[in-house]
Amino acid sequence: MTDITQISQPFELRHLKYFVAVAEELHFGRAAARLGIAQPPLSQQIQRLESQIGAQLFRRNRRHVELTASGALLLPEARSLLRHAEHVAQRVRQAELGDAGTVHLGFVSSAAHEVLPRLLRVLRERAPGIVVEPNELATSEQISALDDGSLEVGVVRVPLLAPGLSMHPLITEPLVAALPDFHPLAGRKRIALSALADEPFVLWARRHNHMFHDMVIAACTDAGFRPQIAQEAGELGTILGLVAGGLGVSLVPASTQRARAEGIVCLPLQGQTVEIALALAWKDDRRMPIVDTLITTAKELWPVKGRRSSQ
Repeated sequence: MTDITQISQPFELRHLKYFVAVAEELHFGRAAARLGIAQPPLSQQIQRLESQIGAQLFRRNRRHVELTASGALLLPEARSLLRHAEHVAQRVRQAELGDAGTVHLGFVSSAAHEVLPRLLRVLRERAPGIVVEPNELATSEQISALDDGSLEVGVVRVPLLAPGLSMHPLITEPLVAALPDFHPLAGRKRIALSALADEPFVLWARRHNHMFHDMVIAACTDAGFRPQIAQEAGELGTILGLVAGGLGVSLVPASTQRARAEGIVCLPLQGQTVEIALALAWKDDRRMPIVDTLITTAKELWPVKGRRSSQ
């Protein structure tokens, strides 16, 4: 018997296609008609395949065609190779159309509560062949990753200065006050930011997100005080954990309430509106069809310049 893994001479997929047709029909004339070619060329291609493999695949005479033991061994392998080749070709076609492939997506922590779940859910329904590899990163880290190509798309906080990036706005949402649930003010429905003037604050470290850090400082300044920064952190989850532990209060995106963080109470700000926005960012010179599919999906989900998130 012939082990096709030991074949030294290459052969074309069409030879396997011809072989399978003859093996299934056991008749050269019917196989040729099925393939849409003349019988003599089909016979020649089968002979060439047998020569390349180094084994007789059919026993034939004028009235009868049957598989040899080597042919019977090759048949399931040939079918498997043809199926695999078609699968690969289909995946390549899908990738060319933007329906398959892997896209590396960065996102800031607040996007995990609303934007990311909605985007991934719709994208999965629309193009199940696309694999999204998400990576939680600060906006500054995403900009660097987009520049060096380790990310294709990012969900970033705006406004920001990033020459070379194209962006589409997603949502705009207010900031709310985050307090530990045992705080004396936690029972209020709303709270003036000035009521937190004497409270220690837990903030995003400026080195991780200077825009958000400065936004909170500016909001507190507008409310008439300079916040007392007790702790700094680089991730929203860490900030919420520190607040829940009583180390201070903070200002966080309103969508954080959807996370239902234990030990945290989120209160809308009274008499003052502080907003933060998210946008999809990418580099046009690195756009691929799958990136276009993701961008198109995001634009359809958030078709206007911004959408106020419901509290």
